[in-house]
Amino acid sequence: MKENIIRRYSFCLLASLVLCVLNTAEASSTVLKQGIMIVAYNGIAWYPYILDTSDKKDQWIKVKEIEDPSGVTWQPKTADFFIKGNDRKLYSFNVEKQILSPLKAFSTQVEKSNSYTQLRAYEHGLVMIRLIDGKSRDTEIIGIDQQSNVSTLLKQASAQFHPYRYKNFLYYAHVSCRMECSPLIQEIWRKDLISGKTEQLSLLNAVSYLHSIDNAGEQGFLSSNKSGFYHIARLDFKTHKVKWLTQGQVTDSFPSITDNGDLYFIRHSIKGSVLMMLKSQFINSNKKITEASFSQISLPENVQKVRYLESLN
Repeated sequence: MKENIIRRYSFCLLASLVLCVLNTAEASSTVLKQGIMIVAYNGIAWYPYILDTSDKKDQWIKVKEIEDPSGVTWQPKTADFFIKGNDRKLYSFNVEKQILSPLKAFSTQVEKSNSYTQLRAYEHGLVMIRLIDGKSRDTEIIGIDQQSNVSTLLKQASAQFHPYRYKNFLYYAHVSCRMECSPLIQEIWRKDLISGKTEQLSLLNAVSYLHSIDNAGEQGFLSSNKSGFYHIARLDFKTHKVKWLTQGQVTDSFPSITDNGDLYFIRHSIKGSVLMMLKSQFINSNKKITEASFSQISLPENVQKVRYLESLN
């Protein structure tokens, strides 16, 4: 995304996106309301791509007007993209209303003096990390609602990352040890935004983060380097038990559960990056998980790398 982001992000984004959708399979609302989004490199630039996971044809939609975003997240219920440009400014683009604009919640002065990262949309707004003084040593978690009201959802000593909001709960990764420990320790926590009570959910003594939650809100899916490599696990919120779903000399990241219970994630190896999927039948049962349990999902044409994934539920 270039400095002239507003000029490049013309209102033709709506037209191109909707036309792409209407030319694929069934109705556009299916694609726009569920599935997964990846950010991938096609040899020229990075773009978001949307896949309707209920469509067996696995047809990708390239959002070609969003080029080289520093960060992007998609809110299917409100038809909004939230974008961080390389100019460090934050933007929203509403697909249905054809409106692109800077996030009203931030003044120019605030944008210049602070850094924001790890944007993540939820049902009624957006959460993100604010790097205090532009550094990752101390952070806070910021929330923005649909009326552009800004609130500080979490502010503690040390650093918090990977915010994820589900209803009235805020999930985040808290850095509990980085100076006198080796390796770094980052555990998963949850804050009740009504009562203010916080609870530690993981005790892996590793770098871990939660990336998605199932529809029932009873379990989350995390990535952790507990075994040296980053692997995917299911975390039960009631018992705090962890079930490891992947293993081996690979790096698995951004576990994203879909409405139908299938789990998608990005796998990095010496061969490059690929998109993987694990069927729901292996996630919530005692069935043994082997390499044959996974499916590799075909990527969009010419895509060479994938760097981000999130579910649209």
